[in-house]
Amino acid sequence: MTTDQFSMRMAVVETNAQDLKEALEIASKIERQDERDLTLLDIAKMQARSNQIQAALYTASRIVDATDQTAAMEAIAVGQLDAGDQTGALHTAKLIPAEINRSRVVMHIAIAQARSGNVQGAIETVKYIDDPLRRNMVLHDIAFTRAKDGDSPGALATARGIGSELGRGRAYRTIAAVQTQRGKMEQARCWINTLTSPIEKSSALLGVANGLLDNGGIPPDASYEQIHLVNPSRD
Repeated sequence: MTTDQFSMRMAVVETNAQDLKEALEIASKIERQDERDLTLLDIAKMQARSNQIQAALYTASRIVDATDQTAAMEAIAVGQLDAGDQTGALHTAKLIPAEINRSRVVMHIAIAQARSGNVQGAIETVKYIDDPLRRNMVLHDIAFTRAKDGDSPGALATARGIGSELGRGRAYRTIAAVQTQRGKMEQARCWINTLTSPIEKSSALLGVANGLLDNGGIPPDASYEQIHLVNPSRD
């Protein structure tokens, strides 16, 4: 066993024992950069899980390899988010150099914000997601959350911000289903009739059908077309 391998093992032992200061000192003595970086990554992760955020950020800053440093920053942001520090998690996430990792973390932060009631914060956070697909996924989740909370106008406004027609259609379907499940099919009809995209409109009507099916029946105010949309066998 080489000196570096022994030092790595000792650092792991100290990390598992949560003597992170000692582990850091041992890691600094590892000569090979790749082995030192991997050890620092493990220490940073443990520090993040222990909510030692500033120490974890310092440890991450000592990592030379970009991939390992990105993994450390991601672990720190996730640790902050798990601890309920959404603001701190977002601040750390913005420091992640790799776009794909940054967008993934920011996506989880925005979803957590929306589900905890911080909808406006979530909408602002979405702006930091560069990947269009992830951004659309988060906007869909925010729209769903707002619909569940009874904020249909807000849900529709969020859905309109989705950057693809298919994505907007899926969001409209979700909103229409939630409204219909709650006995507000007439409200859903009103905004569905204003949609100009055939794809978005048909998707929203499917949401109404899904809502009716989930309710286990068809309400008295269901139109002829919607009755046959739910059960084509009816005459």
